[in-house]
Amino acid sequence: MEIVDELLALSKVLERDHVPYAVCGGLAVTIHGRPRLTIDINVVVPKSALDQAIQLAGSVGFDMQEGWVYLPKNDLGINRLFRLTKVEGGEFITLDLLEADSDAIRLFADRVRVSIGDRQITVLSRAAIIEMKSRSTRTKDILDIEMLQDETD
Repeated sequence: MEIVDELLALSKVLERDHVPYAVCGGLAVTIHGRPRLTIDINVVVPKSALDQAIQLAGSVGFDMQEGWVYLPKNDLGINRLFRLTKVEGGEFITLDLLEADSDAIRLFADRVRVSIGDRQITVLSRAAIIEMKSRSTRTKDILDIEMLQDETD
């Protein structure tokens, strides 16, 4: 299993069924030109579309439901995530569906379309990722912020 292939398969079914979403986390950092190792897929979806997103994720193999994970209190409008896993052979990939309070919250509204190969997917903007990660004290999030703020290429 390749994480990018799994992300593309997920985004395809979400878009086919008009489920609003935005990739975030380590994959989004990589998509914005700052590659780093990541072993999971993080996607923000509005609360109103979460059940449909869970069902669609199951249709592309993310059918092991691990359930709710509550996040530290924050002012972003994202307080919990639903974790699913795809297992194939001896490999697995985790998908975290982060529940946005609504599709109107500022963070979720700050999305951009990017190309991966011949496909277009929706990702949180660089500024939105920085804002989201700024609420964390994890070393990897602090390093992600530094990489995203570095404009030298």
